[in-house]
Amino acid sequence: MTEAEPSDQLHQLAALRGLLAYSVDAITVLSPEGRVLQENHEATRLAGHTPVGRSRHTIFDRVHPDDLSRTRAVIDRARGSADPVGPFQLRLRHANGSWVALEAFVRSIGNDAGERVCVLSAREVTEHRVFEEAEVLRAQRVDALERLAGAIAHDCNNVLTAILGNADRALAGTLPGGLRPKLVEIREAAEVATSLVQQLHLFSQKRLKRTDVVDVCETIGQMEAVLRRMLRPEVRLTVTSMITGPAHVHLAHGSLEQIVMNLVVNARDAMPHGGQIHLTIDRSAISGAENGGRDFVTVRVADTGVGMTPQVRARAFEPYFTTKAVGKGMGLGLATVHGIVTDAGGLIDVMTEAGRGTTVSVHLSRALPQT
Repeated sequence: MTEAEPSDQLHQLAALRGLLAYSVDAITVLSPEGRVLQENHEATRLAGHTPVGRSRHTIFDRVHPDDLSRTRAVIDRARGSADPVGPFQLRLRHANGSWVALEAFVRSIGNDAGERVCVLSAREVTEHRVFEEAEVLRAQRVDALERLAGAIAHDCNNVLTAILGNADRALAGTLPGGLRPKLVEIREAAEVATSLVQQLHLFSQKRLKRTDVVDVCETIGQMEAVLRRMLRPEVRLTVTSMITGPAHVHLAHGSLEQIVMNLVVNARDAMPHGGQIHLTIDRSAISGAENGGRDFVTVRVADTGVGMTPQVRARAFEPYFTTKAVGKGMGLGLATVHGIVTDAGGLIDVMTEAGRGTTVSVHLSRALPQT
């Protein structure tokens, strides 16, 4: 038994070295000075060179200058500890000149010659770090846009309040012939601008409070005359309710008006040569684990316009994305609708095809009758 022990140890050592060689971790054995004594396959892959074996160069020659002092301190601390030190992050230079971000541990052990060496075990986190940085930048950009939108909405609202107030006072008095129609046009333009300001204000809010119970049929019925005035003569609007009686949903005050107005305006602008807009109110039950078989009130706006390409459809809900000419739209219409609907726990879907029109369906959770 005792004669077999050295052979067993050799087999175990060979097996261990084989495991380390093909480990998913990058393993590098360092001398006390940081000289690279040995690397496994993953370590050489991350470095982009052939196995170095014993080298005159140290690992510090490949560490990013900003990470050098931290890496030295960690390895120094590991030499005086029986426990692994880490995790810590460092960047190593690849053979092609790029930087590879790693998360690593260092442990000091004794080698076969009785010397102390450091074993650095690391995994690449470059893609993860890039993703995190991209998410942080995206959040910062959205926050900046929300702040900017809020500031613009506040300032523009003050200006429009003055315009509308003065227009109303002028219209209440006696005006020379021909001036009243022009003043009415000014006031209507100011009302449209006020609607745009409200979109900016809604976009600037991170959360809308669902405090109101809104009757969809009643609200849209009251809006119908206003919606028709927004359309050109060559654009026809039909409004159909498939619901008898009230259709209550939970929404913040004014949100349903914003949804409908944006959808109708988008449909109108998608038909530069005229066409038809069909606005339908209906009930629907959408199944699925995430919906729990809830009942919805659906507001559907369909147009016979130009439709969207798959590329445009993929970006339809992005804030400030628009295919309209400069000065014709800010790209907040569908983004505003999407924000209101999702915040209210509703769903929105778009069916469209280039040259065949667009149908936007907004599904809002039906409110239970008040008892």
